[in-house]
Amino acid sequence: MKNILAIAPYKFLPAQSGGQKGIFLFYKYLVNDANIYCVSTQNNDLSNTGGINVSAIFSNSSMRYINLFYFFKLKKIISKNNIDTIIIEHPYMGMLGILLQFFCKKNLIIHSHNIETLRFKNLKKWWWRLLFSYEKTVHRMADFSFFITEEDRQYALRHFHLTVNKTTVITYGTEIEKALPLEEKKKTVTILKKQVHIAEQRTLLLFNGVFGYGPNDKALYLLLQQIMPALLAIDKNFALLICGKNIPEEVKRYASENIIIKGFVDDIDAVFKGAEIFLNPIWTGGGIKTKLVEALSFGTSAVSFKSGAIGIPTDVAGDKLKIVEDEDVTQFAQAIIEQRRTIADPTVERFYHHFYWKNIAKKTADFL
Repeated sequence: MKNILAIAPYKFLPAQSGGQKGIFLFYKYLVNDANIYCVSTQNNDLSNTGGINVSAIFSNSSMRYINLFYFFKLKKIISKNNIDTIIIEHPYMGMLGILLQFFCKKNLIIHSHNIETLRFKNLKKWWWRLLFSYEKTVHRMADFSFFITEEDRQYALRHFHLTVNKTTVITYGTEIEKALPLEEKKKTVTILKKQVHIAEQRTLLLFNGVFGYGPNDKALYLLLQQIMPALLAIDKNFALLICGKNIPEEVKRYASENIIIKGFVDDIDAVFKGAEIFLNPIWTGGGIKTKLVEALSFGTSAVSFKSGAIGIPTDVAGDKLKIVEDEDVTQFAQAIIEQRRTIADPTVERFYHHFYWKNIAKKTADFL
């Protein structure tokens, strides 16, 4: 088995957000085919590592990204455990990885969760061009690059001038192996409707995210101020459930019998499983929208703006995912109505073949 040093530069345990799950679940499944020695920050909760060997070496300070003295600690880990390959999550500790690559003579892989340059350009950060130069350099000096979507990979080929055979797509995934039985799905929908006091005849819509993050906040206000009014003007038999951390206090004024503002929930999987249509009105930010993958894996139909559906091939999702042009409120509302006919259909088998974590890990292991 390969011995891998995984460098995860931020807290990912316990895995709650999509980014945290992307690291945790990737290595949780890869550990069946490789020996993983993961180094991360001191603020991780190491009580449940999923079988991954995790060492909390990095400080929680943002200075960790430029502290090259970590080189000596990591060099010892590489020597002690006979490491073959170094994988860095995101490019930010890329220069540290390049030093290890050069002096320890090990293969270096950058595992990109999105094109960080584009994410911060969309957020209008003035320094995005500096990040572009850094991100490009790190990927070009690495032996190989994993990208989370084919769109990200194509961007990197064009703008970072990478070699095609030094790149591949390693997507975000789901732990669900196959479609839920129809009766189980119906039962969970009924339970959730009762819990949030929604009449049985109303179609249960869901929007979920971490708020205080620009792309999610923009989507939330577009949903409340334009999409839902447009939808309810046509058909009032819909109810929207909004879940997530840090929902702005002012959003509570939109609460009504058709809009339920729940906030943070302990078991978001139960909510994904009980919703009938997931809404993804996001058109900014980068990478794959992990909550869209999770919703579809629980047999929930979905409507998304085109940019928000990047990374989910239409032939893989089938009719369970309806995609409309970015910021087209009218078409988004109409698509919600059309998706009501698909809520009793299971998510297609090819979706699970593509997104099941065990298959993703197998692809990675075969490559390694």
